[in-house]
Amino acid sequence: ELYASLFDEMGLDYEVVFTCNRYDYSFDKEFEGYNYIDEDLLYFPKADVFLIPADVTHRVGLVPAYYSNNGALFIRKDGSPEKGWDVKTRKATIPADPYWLSCDTLILNAVLSEDMSEAAFNVSQSMTGHNAATIQVLTDFLTEEEASTLLESMVKNLNANQELDHFEYE
Repeated sequence: ELYASLFDEMGLDYEVVFTCNRYDYSFDKEFEGYNYIDEDLLYFPKADVFLIPADVTHRVGLVPAYYSNNGALFIRKDGSPEKGWDVKTRKATIPADPYWLSCDTLILNAVLSEDMSEAAFNVSQSMTGHNAATIQVLTDFLTEEEASTLLESMVKNLNANQELDHFEYE
């Protein structure tokens, strides 16, 4: 209700969306499912993005896989406080995020010694979308030093015997 009040005050066009975890139940458009429709989202039609107010791991525009490709009840409030409100509903499917939204790109550049007995690597990793969601939220709640330590441990996880000469993250 807080989000709805804020968006009303700002004049943003939104719809309240009710659905369920598709791994638990499939949303049935022909059946009233009060016992299983227990997840709420907000949909912004002009931007064509969703927001999950209760989920800090998914930013605006990123829908968890367990909600996508599932039906939902969309509720929109039309009208004004002066003329009165009219509630409109529709049933539709929450689309899956496009595949290119979630990437995990690892670029390795190797420099071999003259006799090829040693190698030095320059490693660059970039993650977006679902791949970055759980790490991104952690870095928001950690200090700069803790976030750096966490991400450095991920890089070291590639090879336990490696030595890091330099490490940085954005």
